[in-house]
Amino acid sequence: MTSLQEISPEGDVCRSRLSNSELSTSSQKETIETQNQTKVSICEEDKASLGSPHQAEASALGKDQVEEVLSKKLMTAMTTNEDDKTCEPIDSKPNPKGKNARKKRKQLKMQPVNSADPNQAQTPPGTNNIALNGLPSQDFYQNYVSPVYAHTNSRYLENLTYHPQFQFLPNVQNQMNMQQAMQALSMQQTTNSGAMTHTMHSAVMQSAGMQPAIQSVALQYTSHTVVRQHSVQSTAMPHTIQYRPHPASAPTTPLALHQRPSTGSIPNSPNSGFFQNMMQHPLLSHSYVQSNYNCNVQNNLKTTAREVKETRQSKSSPKHKNKHKNNNNNNKNEATTTTEDKRFDAYMSAEEVEVGLRNNTLFEGVLRINPKQFQHAYISTFDREEQDVFIDGLRNRNRALEGDVVVVMLIEGNSEEDKIALKDEKSKKKVEASEQVEQEDKSDQKEEKNYHNEENTEQSQEKGDLKRDKKDQKRGKVVFIKEKVHTRTCIGNLKLMPDRNRQRALFIPRDHRVPRLNIPFVSWPDNFYQDAKKYENTLFLAKIHSWTDTRFALGNILCNIGQSGNMKSETLAILAENDLDITPFGPEVRDLFPRLDYTIPKEEIKIREDCRNLCLFSIDPSNCRDIDDAISCKELRNGNYEVGVHISDVAHYLTEDTILDEKVAQKATTIYLVERAYHMLPDELCMLCSLFPGVDKLAFSVFWEITKDGKVLSHRFAKTVINSCCQLAYEHAQAILEKKEYSETSFPETYNNFKYEDVRKSIEIIGGMAAIFRHNRFENGALRIDQPKVAFRLSAVNGLPDSYSFYEIKESHQMIEEFMLLANMTVARRIYEDHPKLAFLRCHPPPSGFMLKQLAKALDPMGIELDISSAGALHRSLLPYTDPATCDKGRAMVLNMLCAKPMTRAKYFCADSCEDDDFLHYALNIPIYTHFTSPIRRYADIMVHRLLAASLKFRENPTWVVDKVRAVAAQCNKQKYNAKKAGEMSSDLYMLKYIEMNSPIQTEAVVVEVREKYIDVIVVAMGLNRRIFFNTDFPGEFNCIKHECGSIKMSRMEITWRAEDNIPESKQVIEVFSILQVHLHKADDMVKIETKLVRQQ
Repeated sequence: MTSLQEISPEGDVCRSRLSNSELSTSSQKETIETQNQTKVSICEEDKASLGSPHQAEASALGKDQVEEVLSKKLMTAMTTNEDDKTCEPIDSKPNPKGKNARKKRKQLKMQPVNSADPNQAQTPPGTNNIALNGLPSQDFYQNYVSPVYAHTNSRYLENLTYHPQFQFLPNVQNQMNMQQAMQALSMQQTTNSGAMTHTMHSAVMQSAGMQPAIQSVALQYTSHTVVRQHSVQSTAMPHTIQYRPHPASAPTTPLALHQRPSTGSIPNSPNSGFFQNMMQHPLLSHSYVQSNYNCNVQNNLKTTAREVKETRQSKSSPKHKNKHKNNNNNNKNEATTTTEDKRFDAYMSAEEVEVGLRNNTLFEGVLRINPKQFQHAYISTFDREEQDVFIDGLRNRNRALEGDVVVVMLIEGNSEEDKIALKDEKSKKKVEASEQVEQEDKSDQKEEKNYHNEENTEQSQEKGDLKRDKKDQKRGKVVFIKEKVHTRTCIGNLKLMPDRNRQRALFIPRDHRVPRLNIPFVSWPDNFYQDAKKYENTLFLAKIHSWTDTRFALGNILCNIGQSGNMKSETLAILAENDLDITPFGPEVRDLFPRLDYTIPKEEIKIREDCRNLCLFSIDPSNCRDIDDAISCKELRNGNYEVGVHISDVAHYLTEDTILDEKVAQKATTIYLVERAYHMLPDELCMLCSLFPGVDKLAFSVFWEITKDGKVLSHRFAKTVINSCCQLAYEHAQAILEKKEYSETSFPETYNNFKYEDVRKSIEIIGGMAAIFRHNRFENGALRIDQPKVAFRLSAVNGLPDSYSFYEIKESHQMIEEFMLLANMTVARRIYEDHPKLAFLRCHPPPSGFMLKQLAKALDPMGIELDISSAGALHRSLLPYTDPATCDKGRAMVLNMLCAKPMTRAKYFCADSCEDDDFLHYALNIPIYTHFTSPIRRYADIMVHRLLAASLKFRENPTWVVDKVRAVAAQCNKQKYNAKKAGEMSSDLYMLKYIEMNSPIQTEAVVVEVREKYIDVIVVAMGLNRRIFFNTDFPGEFNCIKHECGSIKMSRMEITWRAEDNIPESKQVIEVFSILQVHLHKADDMVKIETKLVRQQ
């Protein structure tokens, strides 16, 4: 009897055992007519009998066909009589001997499928005689199996058919044919074994209905295997082929295939893990079908039994009949609506988008997604005084991800959350009834439900607040993705589906803004299905391939990152998640720059200004190795000073349009993490360009003539040769500025016959000028919002954090900052004058006026008055509350964070076709700006150096295309933001590791925001943002009271602590700027720290 399998497009497995070879056409017709005339009635006492697969076999149909049959309340249940090979319908009447009948059927179920005598002669069928569901095997594969893999590459399916294990799918008919072939082969093995082997395998494969092309590949494989097997076991091999289970294939796989050649003997074959995972697929796994068939059929029959019973009741009364008919129509409409809600809308065409943008019916922007509520996204409008457009729900986001440049259309109507809530309310009773019927799946449903709750905890607690905040906000939907900035990759964990699906596994991204992925079995790691628990804490990098359903996307695993909680693995995960390439430069670029023993040619020195006799020095962090700037000061005869800023001439060594230049442009920036820096340039080139003391270096210099009272009279540019006299850290310069006694004793080594006094005098003069520059800059309307930055001291033994401290901005830092800003502004004006279309500039758009107004309105009742009319006004209004010398540190942290939220990102851009307002830098309050002073770590500075070199006639004018400059600017913006985010994530990772190593920690925190069921705080001693939830386990009562100004963010929380352990009941009020005691300790998750509120004493 032939066992047939079919997989529906949804992965459901159905199966039937029909004796196709012995059922005549007439008998089939009679059977069909009998089935059509039979109306099956089912009562509670015979449900169990219908659940047996030997009594009620579901036909081999697709899922849609099965549902159609079930919905009509018809069920065909067939039993096979091994004696007369006929199929009889089950009697729909109750069986008085049901218990004994079920016992007999159970005994039949335990009998082997193929009980025929292996020695009995049988006539092998022709090539196409074996039919699957009435079709030849080739047609069956194309019509039924291929749709399962609609999203799979066709080349993969083609290659899969050539795999030997796939060609010998274990169905009983093929086994019988192979038995005959191998028996004949065994009798003839002593004579002409090679030719006979080929002949017998050809007959076997023809009987299996294989295509000739597949036969040729399989013959080479199986002939080699069987001949080798006979040569080893010629005396012990029985005349009939042996069968035994194989862990990576079906249990009926023949021994000849079990002892297959090694992976290396099959050209281009995958590793063994691929085969192990592949053979778990229902299409290939015979054991899976046998083990899971009962459950699938029983679930379908139970649902059908309930519906048939309802049908009986409805038929007994005309009123019930009409009601049932209406319910069926409503269910169909709901099902159609639900399916539509899960699908994304099609994008507009490019032509329609262009017309819409010109007509202002559509507008373009960069998508921002709330990381703690992924269903909420935003687009900034052109008018910064207006509120951002709110994009509610995944359907309206329409497959766009964080950072994508999208085109949005305004819409009206209720939010997607309201629609979903309405549908949930309507289907609540229906869901509860369904759960009662499917009690056996309760554990799996609970597991999935818990996972959903874990991910959506924060989201559900924000819904009430967000609805109120966005009541009058404009809403939109994405109709076109103009540029996919997001790489569609993510870091996360791989888990089996709750139903232990063998086709696809569930990938859970760490970043909730990325959808969950369904990962096909061909992308699973080795032995994943058997050892899924082994991979629970493993981090993988996955990529989205397609996304058509709002619930999940389809993707595949790119690589195994490592174990969660391991610092090295977590660092690699941070780099991969932010799409940062740290691949070292290969040998192909080694000859494109000089060696470290490079000596500057005399010809090069002649065409440059020789500044080796200047008192010139660098000031950088103590651990800095890429020194790209230095400063000098020389008194002129007229009493003024010539101050020079000297920047490493990286563009001299980095030839344009080479392979090295392209790779550096892609990296675009150096990545600074806690434990190390990943340089944009090759390490040797970094060393060659760094302005180390006592070594001749090439530089690009800017000189100013400045008076003693800080007035800049003139400036000039020059390509120079310099030799730094010393390398200072900020601590050395600060000691001099503060006139510390130990400043000379701790001073580093000097070169070029310069002494400590020479450097000290220069630093004091430059420091005085920088103080004047800084004062004037803020008087002219500049803004500075400081964010806390943590520096770690790592153990030399294991690289883990021993201690940490805040990175303080002191006068020495401000001194260097002011002259770097002056250099950047001076160069920006020059390159824009000489190259108005190709100038590579940097701007800072103004912040969201709407958000600043809301913030000022919320802070006003608390006694904090913000002037948001300009950047300078905002800075002056913040000083009384943020000055470190007079104000509370925690309060200053909160204000800086609140004021930073409305701010936009600064960005690089090409000057072509830009209006004057596009050049403005809001924070600096200057009309034009660029980056010139850090070419070792920023590719944008190298672009500026090339333009400035052309202005000074050191090279030809660039022939760049404007689109190329824009593309470089976009890449620099992306990489700079990603590198900054990676640095912040690295700092948080090491801080969490420090807390874990010293857990538990009790420390002080200040409140940033109050919501209905949680508060956001900043841990003052660590600069760490944490969220404290008030859940059901909170030892007391809490109540969020809305602030009278109408802003939820400035609400207050009233807490009543329950009396316990001789501690009386107490009350506490929490609002923004409140100082709290919090408890930090390691959570169950290896990378999470739980934060709890400590009871007020």
